[in-house]
Amino acid sequence: MTPEVIVFIVIIAFIVGMIASILGIGGGTLNVPVLILVFSFDQITAIALSLTIGVAISFTSMVNYAWQQRILYKTALFLGVPAVGVSVLSVLVSISLPVITLKLILIAILLVIASTLLKPDLISLPEIKKGPEYHDGCKNRYGDEFSGDFHALHMITWGSSGGLLNGLTGLGGGSINVPAMIAAKIPPHYATATSTMVVFLACMAASIMHAELGNIHSLGFLALYITGAVCGAVAGTRYARKLRSSQLSFGFGLFLIFVCIIMAINLFL
Repeated sequence: MTPEVIVFIVIIAFIVGMIASILGIGGGTLNVPVLILVFSFDQITAIALSLTIGVAISFTSMVNYAWQQRILYKTALFLGVPAVGVSVLSVLVSISLPVITLKLILIAILLVIASTLLKPDLISLPEIKKGPEYHDGCKNRYGDEFSGDFHALHMITWGSSGGLLNGLTGLGGGSINVPAMIAAKIPPHYATATSTMVVFLACMAASIMHAELGNIHSLGFLALYITGAVCGAVAGTRYARKLRSSQLSFGFGLFLIFVCIIMAINLFL
C-alpha cells in the first residue's frame, strides 16, 4: 500500500466521520456506499466492514456521551437488546439474499434517508402507546435534568426495526433509534446520546457474526479507515455548533440521491 493510498483512505474516512457526527446520522449511511463505489468492495464485505467501523465510531461517541451523563440506560437496553438479536438474525438473512436484492434494498433505504434530510417532516415514526411503562431519566454533567415514563413496547418494536436495518444493510440503526425516541418525547440531545449505545451493541453483535462467517478481512485498510473516521467524528463533534446543520442536511440529502443514481446505474450496467 503506497503512502498516497494510505493518505487517500484516511482523508475519505475522516470526511465520512465528520459528516456523520455533524448531522447525527449513522456512519454506515456513508460507509457502505463509499466502500462499494470508491474502494470496490463487494456488498457483503462492505456491510461487514461498515458494521466493524460502526463499532469503533459508536464506542467513541458513547464514551463521550457517558462522560457527559446524557445516556438513558434503561431506554438503551429496551432498544438495544432486541436490536442485538434481530441484527444477528438479519446478518444470516443478508448472506442468503441475491446481491441484486441487497443492492435494491440499500438504494431504497438510502432514498428514504435522503428524503428525510431534504424534508425532515416528511416521515415521522408513530409512538406506540400500549403495554407497560417504565421510568427513565438522568441528570447530565451540566446540570440539566430529564426524566419520564415510556412504553416498553414502543422501544422494543423500533429497536427491533433498527436491528433489522443494521444487520441487513450495515447502515446502523441510528436513523430509526433517534426518531423513535423523539416520538416518545425524549429531547434530541438525549436521544442522540442514547442511540450511540444502542448502535454500539447492535454493530458489535452483527460484526462478530460476520467475523465468524469470514466476511471481515483487509484489516490494514480497516485500521486506516477506522483511524480516519474516529478523528473525523471527534472533529465533527467539536465544530458542529459552528455550522448550520439545516443547510448541511439538505446538501447531504442531495448527495445521497446522487449516490443512489450512481449505484442504480452500476447495478443495471
